[in-house]
Amino acid sequence: MDFEDADEEAAEPEATTGQAEPRTTGAPGPATTSGDEEEDKGEPIQGQTVGNLPSALRGVVSVTSSASFEEAFTKMQLNGYSQLPVLNGTRNLQGAITWQSIAQARYQDSQAPFSQAIVKAHDVSYADHLIDVLPYLEQHGFLLVRDQTKQIAGIITIADVAAEYGATARPFLLIGDLDRQLRRVISEGLDLQEVITLRDPDKLRNITPFGQMSYGDYQQVLSNQQQWDKLGWPLDRKAFVARLDELRKVLNELMHFNDKDKAGDDAIPKLRNMIELLHD
Repeated sequence: MDFEDADEEAAEPEATTGQAEPRTTGAPGPATTSGDEEEDKGEPIQGQTVGNLPSALRGVVSVTSSASFEEAFTKMQLNGYSQLPVLNGTRNLQGAITWQSIAQARYQDSQAPFSQAIVKAHDVSYADHLIDVLPYLEQHGFLLVRDQTKQIAGIITIADVAAEYGATARPFLLIGDLDRQLRRVISEGLDLQEVITLRDPDKLRNITPFGQMSYGDYQQVLSNQQQWDKLGWPLDRKAFVARLDELRKVLNELMHFNDKDKAGDDAIPKLRNMIELLHD
């Protein structure tokens, strides 16, 4: 979808070079900087990182390698967890215990010691790009997160990522719905040739159907008093168009991922109200 007067797309950050710190998980390490990139330290990092997930740095409930099955059972049940990290110190990750690993250990030996139920756990840095760790999350079901001091500071699961991307996607779905509703009311109520003459008088854009118009086109058409009068809406044109312009600015922020959370939270009720008004 096109948005008129949108800023140019932010350039993709260039790949960095340098010797990465060894990792035992197989997950990629955080991006490093070298040379000229030091000058750009103040620039915002583009893209979601693991640390953006609320649970990534929230802390963890854990057990030590000398714990008992009863202690693990109790902590998992009380917190509704499917797994617990096994830590001997905040940085010393021994593995994890899960309902599945407990069942397998007890199935193989009803008298199995607690240590037999400990399975390998995988850790990532809070600075890792979220998109890069998704394959490991899908494979293992959960990942422990280390903070800037290398301590285990949280845990992320598939459910955490689903919730985050669901929240991120919501305003974009509403944007699509708004675009369809604007196109519908304009195509049903206005003459295509008149709209084309208004928006592309020199035929430089070669607009043929309403579907080729952008959000900016819709806004400008509805700003025209003559076209607005043809719709016969019992609404105030200036207030309606002012809200369209406000949404255009918010949409540009969203499309460029500038302060996404703030823009998205602010836009959702306004988008819904505008869509409901267009439905009516």
